[in-house]
Order: sequence, then structure tokens, then C-alpha cells
Amino acid sequence: MSLRQLVWLLVVVCVGFAAWQLLRALIVARRTPPRATSAPAVTVVDEEGAEDDGFDYAPALRPRPVTPAPAAPQAASDAVVERSADTFQLELESRHLRREVAELRALVSRQHAEIDALQLEVAGLRTQLEDAGASASGVSPEYSESLRLAEQGMAAEEIAARCGITVAEAELVLSLARSRGAPR
Repeated sequence: MSLRQLVWLLVVVCVGFAAWQLLRALIVARRTPPRATSAPAVTVVDEEGAEDDGFDYAPALRPRPVTPAPAAPQAASDAVVERSADTFQLELESRHLRREVAELRALVSRQHAEIDALQLEVAGLRTQLEDAGASASGVSPEYSESLRLAEQGMAAEEIAARCGITVAEAELVLSLARSRGAPR
């Protein structure tokens, strides 16, 4: 038999042993009734000076003695501990809620500042739009002077000579002035 086969055989035996121990532990756990309260861990020193950590290595063989029910003073101290735990929990929740409220207040103040800035920006844009609407009369700025002269009643040749545009453009400006209702 080779060394490799021996190692595999040892691994299989160890796995089998671990499975057997696990199975035994599960069977023992089913047979023993559950305990209502767990006993505190006690370190016991025997005659030889060796320490025992209180762990019961064979619970089916040596049953633990049942501890008596706690007396009334123990119940009163448990109630005090319970109230202090509730108080601690409430104080913790209160601090958490105060922190959240402070964060939300800061967020709201930032949002108010942003809203104010946006309102100022909208007001500025509205003013620009009104200014642009008032200045845009539907006529190109290049022809505004020629339109004003046409509305005063000048002829197309005079407008062309004065504004430096062609006679055809001056006639178009005159027709635009007429369509607006201005006299010729």
C-alpha cells in the first residue's frame, strides 16, 4: 500500500469518526429535555488543583441538579434592570431622532436657500424676456430706420438713397408699413 492510499484511508476514517460523533450528539440532544434556565458557568478546583470550567462533558450520565426558583428580591431587581434597559433604549432612540431632526432641518434650510436663488433667477429671466419682447417689433434692426422713414411717408427711392439699401428692399419696407396701417 502506498503512502497516498494510507493518507486517504486515514482521512476517510477521520471523516467517519466525526460523522459518528455528530450523530451521537444529535441523538443525545433529542433525548434530554430542554432546560428552562441555564446554570452559570462555575470554575471548580478539585483536590489535585486542576480547574474544571463547569462544562458538562457527559450530560446523559450525570444530570445537573435543578436550581431553585429565584426569590422575590431577585424578581424586583430584574424589574429594575428591565426598566433601566427600557430607559436606555428610549434614550438611545431619542438621541437618534434628535440627530435625524437636526439633519432634516439643515436639509430644509438648504432647500429654502436654493428656492430663493431659483426665484431670483426666474425673476431675472422674466425681466429679460419682457425686455426682449418689447424690443422685438417684428422688424429686423437693419430695417428699423427705413421702416420709420416709410411710416413718415417717404418714397421708395428716397428711403433707398438715405439708408443705403436697394429700391426693391425699400419697396418691401413700404409694403410692410402699409400692411401695418401706416399712411404712405
